Amino acid sequence: CGITVQCSTTADEIVDLALERNTGARGLRSIMENVMLDVMFEAPSDRSIVKCIVTRESVRDHSAIVLIKGERPQQSQRNAETRKKKQA
Repeated sequence: CGITVQCSTTADEIVDLALERNTGARGLRSIMENVMLDVMFEAPSDRSIVKCIVTRESVRDHSAIVLIKGERPQQSQRNAETRKKKQA
């Protein structure tokens, strides 16, 4: 199942970087792709990763994204949890 992506930095940090580079909206996409590049290749094959935390340092200094490992719920469990939330 999926991996949660959390940004501990605000979107403003990413926007500021795009403005500094004078790249506009396409720059936002490019920045996020560069930030997430290693994780996009590593995470799908590592079933223990449940969350990726993008920090200010990940955006500004190209430091590694924080990877949280744990047990991913099975798809059927997630579907059941989603149905319960909708019914509540």
